[in-house]
Amino acid sequence: MNDDPSFHKKSLREILPKAGGRVARRQPTSMMTSNTNEEIAPENSFPADRDPILAKRRRPRMPKFLVWGIGLIILIIAIFGLSSFFSQVTIFAVPKQAQVNINETITASLSAAENELEFGTFTKTQTASVAVPATGSEQVSRKASGQITIFNDFSDEPQLLIATTRFETADAKIYRIKDAVTVPGQKIENGQTVPGSITTTVVADQPGESYNIPAATFTIPGFEGSARYDKFSAKSQSAMAGGFVGTVRSVAAADQTRAETELRTKLNVDNPNPGNLEIPSGHILFNDALFASFDSVVKPETTGEEVEVVGTLTFTGILFDKNELAGYLATKHVPDYSGEAVEITNVKNLTFTLKDKADINPATIQSIDFDLEGSALMRWQVDEEALKRSLAGFTKSNFQLAIGDFPSIESVKLKFMPPWNRTIPEDTDKIKVTLIDNQVQD
Repeated sequence: MNDDPSFHKKSLREILPKAGGRVARRQPTSMMTSNTNEEIAPENSFPADRDPILAKRRRPRMPKFLVWGIGLIILIIAIFGLSSFFSQVTIFAVPKQAQVNINETITASLSAAENELEFGTFTKTQTASVAVPATGSEQVSRKASGQITIFNDFSDEPQLLIATTRFETADAKIYRIKDAVTVPGQKIENGQTVPGSITTTVVADQPGESYNIPAATFTIPGFEGSARYDKFSAKSQSAMAGGFVGTVRSVAAADQTRAETELRTKLNVDNPNPGNLEIPSGHILFNDALFASFDSVVKPETTGEEVEVVGTLTFTGILFDKNELAGYLATKHVPDYSGEAVEITNVKNLTFTLKDKADINPATIQSIDFDLEGSALMRWQVDEEALKRSLAGFTKSNFQLAIGDFPSIESVKLKFMPPWNRTIPEDTDKIKVTLIDNQVQD
């Protein structure tokens, strides 16, 4: 048995736990002082009350219900934030409407006075060809021709242009109108002054292929030296064609007749359909307001056993501005109408009959009489963009305050997406307007 006191001290330190419950590690002999036998703590040791492991064990934990509550609050905030970002609203607007029965004779003019109805004209061509046997040859001299639109930007007074009035291209080629025309004066559209216009046929002053030119602009030499010269102009939308001087293959009279009959069938000359024509936007062309004329020529060809016979169907139509026609009829038939913008939603269902149509030359027409019959459904027009701007930022509870600025609207309903949203977005791209004829139900 070892009686050395130091032996007992070391054994106790090695086997007895230190304060705090941890078993003391055996320290190297280098950590003991040579004189006092005292132990020096290593540099990386911690006091018991500052031990990181114990501190972690003693740290209080957050209750689970509080963690879930905070998470739920964050989720709700995120959902409402995203719904605000992606929010949209549809405005269902019921415009003011009126239904009137019409059965009357109306007079319209190419250049109408105030409170009168005005019409315009347009010209379109369609072509087709068939091949026939060539039987001989002949010498021909043909002039090019085509369509031009004449513009009057001089005044609101119509301008008469007599037959054979000259039109000149930039390279001094002269074309003449076949018939007298009256070019309507300027008018106001959407607050802007726009020139009056009319479309008609011109023929080259001289025969030959040099007059077969692409689409071009024209001046009127007869106005040179006056203020009208710079304010009247003309423009063609397609090429001038048909000019030729030389020898062409000829066809027998019977073959020519057969070709013309086939061409008339191809072009539906005897029953032209205005639905196949591209009508200028915002205008209406009634079936009985369309005139058609047919012409055919043998296409110039100097070789081959067959030649082409080309048929041209020329349409001249009487057009009405849809808004002007609706306003004219509303003035006569709607008691409380005061000049607002209106439209006839079933205008094609009205029956239009032109009086004395067989006696009308569409190239020189100045005024017409026609019968109009049917039940017209009139609807006041709504400026959708202005409506969006006015309602932006309002809520479901107060948006009606802005509707008073739109007398053309009878009622409005809103549909929000997502459904819990109650504010109309400031961004008008997130607002959609739908015009309906009946009240929208919730």
